Amino acid sequence: LKKMVPMAQKRVRIMPNTPVKIGSGVVGYCLSPEANHLSGMMEDLLSPLGLVMSVQEGEEFEALTVSCSSGVGFVFEFMQYWQEWLEEHGFGPEDARSMTVKTFLGASELATQLENLSLQELQSKVTSRKGVTAAGLDSMRELELERGLRYSFEKAVLRDRELG
Repeated sequence: LKKMVPMAQKRVRIMPNTPVKIGSGVVGYCLSPEANHLSGMMEDLLSPLGLVMSVQEGEEFEALTVSCSSGVGFVFEFMQYWQEWLEEHGFGPEDARSMTVKTFLGASELATQLENLSLQELQSKVTSRKGVTAAGLDSMRELELERGLRYSFEKAVLRDRELG
């Protein structure tokens, strides 16, 4: 922006994700040094869209873009796998979709309401030793799901840099 419009000293860069359409999004913004006084206005302007985050240009802004904006697409990818698995086990597409959406929504709402607990603590509340959940989580860890996700995030960051 600085190169394209050099006379514009006050710049604001904004990155919303698609859930802003329903007021449940994440919107990140960063200000040029000359625009720091606009922070309050940006918070007021963007707050009806969801969670508003003031971030630094560079790595923070890239991380927000990948995790929150692209992240919505990543979550939908997981939801597709979830739904397909349910369909493979006898549920019709509509029921499988509803079950999937409610599971993700319910987990998110629970995390929102119990914000004093970390995500790890919330997970431990639904995981009994040697139980069904523990077996599934152990398998995810053996498959290094976290490593695959982190790799995917980094690939997305590289693409973001190419586009920038």
